[in-house]
Amino acid sequence: MAAGVFRDTALARSGGDLGWFSFDEMDPAFEDVAFRLRPGEISSPVRTAYGYSIIQVTDRFTKPILTETEFAQKRPLLERYLRYRKQQAAREACARSLADSLQIRFHEATLRRLYDRIAGRVTQEEMEGTTEDWLQEPLLTFGPAAERVTWTVADFREQARRTSRAQREAAARSPEALEEFARGLVVRHVLAERARAAGLHRSPAFAQARQEALDRWLYRYVRQQVESGAAVPEDTLRAFYKAHREDFRMPARRAVWEILVPTEAEAQRIRTLLTATPFEELARHYSRRPGAAATGGYLGFVAEAQLGAAGKAVFAAREGEVLGPLRIADGYVLLKVGAEQPERPMTFEEARPLIERQLRPFFVRRRWQEHLAELAARHADRITRHLSRLDTLRLTSPTDA
Repeated sequence: MAAGVFRDTALARSGGDLGWFSFDEMDPAFEDVAFRLRPGEISSPVRTAYGYSIIQVTDRFTKPILTETEFAQKRPLLERYLRYRKQQAAREACARSLADSLQIRFHEATLRRLYDRIAGRVTQEEMEGTTEDWLQEPLLTFGPAAERVTWTVADFREQARRTSRAQREAAARSPEALEEFARGLVVRHVLAERARAAGLHRSPAFAQARQEALDRWLYRYVRQQVESGAAVPEDTLRAFYKAHREDFRMPARRAVWEILVPTEAEAQRIRTLLTATPFEELARHYSRRPGAAATGGYLGFVAEAQLGAAGKAVFAAREGEVLGPLRIADGYVLLKVGAEQPERPMTFEEARPLIERQLRPFFVRRRWQEHLAELAARHADRITRHLSRLDTLRLTSPTDA
């Protein structure tokens, strides 16, 4: 079922399999439920920062702490982890309570149109033709009845610019994720306004926290700049391909044409027109998929895994057969099946992106380590001078045994 309904294509292909994970690797609400389930159990819907999840635990293993000595060594880490989790849970509870009290209401048509633009479901001409008017469209309102605040699309964009790229990419996964992202922006804005009204932005603690946040950002920025220059040498790529050539296979693929419409009834009606009108012509006229008017709905040669729940049916169909209507996340589709390309070995150029993705982390780490070594050598005299102060530090309190 996950393969058919997941909006995250990677998780759709894996059937929702997240692999093994331990504490502090997933959303806290997700972890709280997952670690209470027995193998084989399926949870009720769980609200997380990304929407709602249904979880099935397939297996688990535990590495126990065997001795008091080992426990004593791990205790500071455990305490820090538990404190962090409690703080995170408290922050999320506060944010949700505030979001509920603000009575955030969306203009659904504008929200849907905004998501379509973010997801690339409108043409460039449509985007450019109404940009100025579009930015002034009201997106949401919040606040007490007598003091409702309205955010336009332009207001939302300004607030979103202050978030990370990863947060914005997560918001683009689905209309629900975009709505949750917008709620978070409202909560953050209101909390910031209240903090300023209380004068918290003038406190020494705020100045320190701001400086620490700036330092963390600067560190991440510098590291990203350094690591972006990492490259896998050409001879390494070719040697890896030569040694593992049999592991790189191009899966069987089939030519597919698509007509996407919002309702099953419309898909059924279009199917009846196929007796007198070519599939490609109907796709140009009716399909809601961006670019269908130019391509006649042609998706190219696609692998079974790329088609989600429809994959098995497509690969079992005869050439020229039309399948559907089939339900997908975006609506209903009719699929015309064309010729098949059998599985074959990948050429080096086809395998190159996969090899680079596999080897690049090693060269990224090495480049960062070389950068650190270069910094240490450049400032060796200053580092030595500071290290000499270690002689004056007391590492235990006078009462320690």
